[in-house]
Amino acid sequence: MELYANYCKEMYGRDIVSDEHGFIVYKAYEDKSLYIHAIYVNEDKRQDGHAYKLEKAVIDKENPSSVFCYVDLTTNNPDLSLSVILAAGYKGFNTTSESIMLKKEM
Repeated sequence: MELYANYCKEMYGRDIVSDEHGFIVYKAYEDKSLYIHAIYVNEDKRQDGHAYKLEKAVIDKENPSSVFCYVDLTTNNPDLSLSVILAAGYKGFNTTSESIMLKKEM
């Protein structure tokens, strides 16, 4: 995980919060917005709300005014990802033929 975190920071200026069950890749901006680029949770913890715990850790750390994320429609099970994100309070923000961008005001 450390190599991947170093890669994300060096190449894109992104940070990672991780634990033994998963990680979240994000970038905080000076305007107090935050962009979540990826969340991964081990399969055995996905039903436990662990993605929400990771999201909360980042929000508590960065204190953003708004949070953006997206669902890549070309991945496996994009409907599942979208349903989890909508349940977390995000609203549709923009769409393309390959993705849905979402936003949550804090």
